Amino acid sequence: MSGKNNNVRLLERLRQLKENSVDRLSSELASQQLTALRYRNNIDALNQLKTVSLPAPGGGKMMQNAADYKAMLQRVVDWQEQEHALTQVEIVQLKRVLYEKSREEMRMAQAVKLQRQQLQMSEARQQQRQTDDIALQSWLRKQK
Repeated sequence: MSGKNNNVRLLERLRQLKENSVDRLSSELASQQLTALRYRNNIDALNQLKTVSLPAPGGGKMMQNAADYKAMLQRVVDWQEQEHALTQVEIVQLKRVLYEKSREEMRMAQAVKLQRQQLQMSEARQQQRQTDDIALQSWLRKQK
């Protein structure tokens, strides 16, 4: 029985490791989703800045400064959109890995449950055999 108990303990430890992996991936996914939300909020805020009307131009230098400002804002928006897109790709990958790891953890939990049931049944059979042996010995003594 000790060998079977060790198997159950080993399977339970593997299940716990898989569960820890799922928890870690869930946290990482939540973090990436928050990062994507921050990028989206940044993009929206920057786009709003681009639509703010600047004071009436006072000459060529003011117009050039305004154009440079809008061009710089557009570069930042483009960069934020690129980062947002990369984060979205990472989120999709994390969801896929999380799904696979969750399935592995569930399969491992089922294996642990099955091993425990088998161990309990084996112990119950052994206990029943012992009870039957004691009952047989008692019956044989009464027959003498």
